[in-house]
Amino acid sequence: MAIPTHYDIKLSCGHTEKNKDLSQKPAGERAQFVKWLEHKGQCWNCYTKANKDEYAQRDYEEAVENMAVFGLNELEGTEKQVRAGTRIRNHKLVAALETFVRGDNPSMDEDEFETRIVEPARRIARAGYWIANIEVELEDLEEILETAVENHPQDVESENPF
Repeated sequence: MAIPTHYDIKLSCGHTEKNKDLSQKPAGERAQFVKWLEHKGQCWNCYTKANKDEYAQRDYEEAVENMAVFGLNELEGTEKQVRAGTRIRNHKLVAALETFVRGDNPSMDEDEFETRIVEPARRIARAGYWIANIEVELEDLEEILETAVENHPQDVESENPF
């Protein structure tokens, strides 16, 4: 009798994964793996929900490290806004760098990127600005940064710190 390769598994989170393909596992390890999943395994949704805070913390720490790389200041706002805005700003700038400078079809060199993207981003001090623009496409990033610096003084850092 052949050892099955597909199982219906009731995971420890209470959800059932139907027809789970375990054909990549050696036949002698499948039954033990199913038992482990039943006692300790979680579905993807439950796993991500349970680990959301840990991911957000790691993401924020990475964003803070990148602030030094890009020469960015800490954002202004409530603690929750600052954490969210910092993460969003980091995602936008890293994605823009990868796309516009290091991508398959680069449209800027590093100096242009610094001038056209990073310098205006440095001047935006309000975390809420980044939160409000979370859905902006990378192609529009330069324009919204330029517009913010020119037309929205409430979002821009003051030259005079006193």
